[in-house]
Parts: sequence; structure tokens; C-alpha cells
Amino acid sequence: MTHKNYSFLDAFKDIATGRAEFVSKDVFMMRLQECGSCSNFAKLTKQCKSCGCFVHAKAKFKHASCPVNKWEKV
Repeated sequence: MTHKNYSFLDAFKDIATGRAEFVSKDVFMMRLQECGSCSNFAKLTKQCKSCGCFVHAKAKFKHASCPVNKWEKV
């Protein structure tokens, strides 16, 4: 079974339809810490080099997960 990553398009659809679910502030901060210490984190743009997502946006969504398994969806 293949795992589909939660994409920007998925997040956009959820926001547009009112179905977006967000993590707590504690989970968000933990995700940002994990990303900030990762070699795949581009500090200048605050993007993940693995998936291209803007980390501060992606880390807020419950259904998002890290492409290099630093954190999972909740």
C-alpha cells in the first residue's frame, strides 16, 4: 500500500471546504524544531528541500507528515 503525502493542494481543498484540521501549538512548535535542525531545511526560504513545502505552513496541518519521517500526521 502506498502512502500519499498530504499536499499543498490537499490543504487548499480542506481550507476551501472548511475541513482543515490543525495541530496544537505544542505539536506545531515540535515540528518546527525538528525541521529547523534537519539538513533538508532551507533556512533562507524556510522550505523543506525534500518536498518543497513551506515548513511553517505544512507543520500546522494534522494530516501533514514529514517526507523524511521526522514527524508524522496526527
